[in-house]
Amino acid sequence: MGLSAFSRQNRRYFVAQFRASLELFAEGQERAGKPATGWLTSPNSVEGEIARAQSERQEAEIRLRELAREEPRDLMDAFRRQHGLDLLGDPIWSREQNSVSTCQVEGNPYLGVNSQALTYSSRDNSRAEQLRDALIQDFPKRMNTDNIGHFPNNAVFHAEATCLLRAARANRGSLAGKTIEVTVDREICPSCIRLLPIIGLELGNPTVTFTSPSGRVRTMRDGSWVK
Repeated sequence: MGLSAFSRQNRRYFVAQFRASLELFAEGQERAGKPATGWLTSPNSVEGEIARAQSERQEAEIRLRELAREEPRDLMDAFRRQHGLDLLGDPIWSREQNSVSTCQVEGNPYLGVNSQALTYSSRDNSRAEQLRDALIQDFPKRMNTDNIGHFPNNAVFHAEATCLLRAARANRGSLAGKTIEVTVDREICPSCIRLLPIIGLELGNPTVTFTSPSGRVRTMRDGSWVK
């Protein structure tokens, strides 16, 4: 499938929207304390809201499976074009200042962006801050404890960490036992090189391989880079 066709067919179904519908469904279940009952519920009730979210969830899962068949770089390029162009088709956020990453876990694709990108959410920011606090507590020698907003702590707000955090949240908060391949569309920065291995430890110690645009491959496990 060509990139333009892929973008047209999926412009309503990128991962940010998918995850929003999945989270709405999960939150609705928590409020109601029981699954939706379909046509037996009032459309304006909590159960009705859950039923609608469940339908969106099923549609989203179909689209996710379609996205999972795309090449990582095609997916990232389509995402950039969908979320990063103005009405005239000019870039709003550049590759020089913003990154996109993607990975798959359990057959589902996840996209990560840095904190300055258009699709970075308040939920993403909250998770990143929680991760930073946990890393400062668990790895004070690797973190900047004097100025927590600076190098290397900023890595938790970068696309690579966002991708892993989104994947972990969708998998009950942990990536333990997973083998994951992450593709990024910018070179990995010094902050990420320093912190990604311990970020992996905080998320359950998966084996994660990162591939950069230059083709360089790095793999991390057990808190360090293994190659």
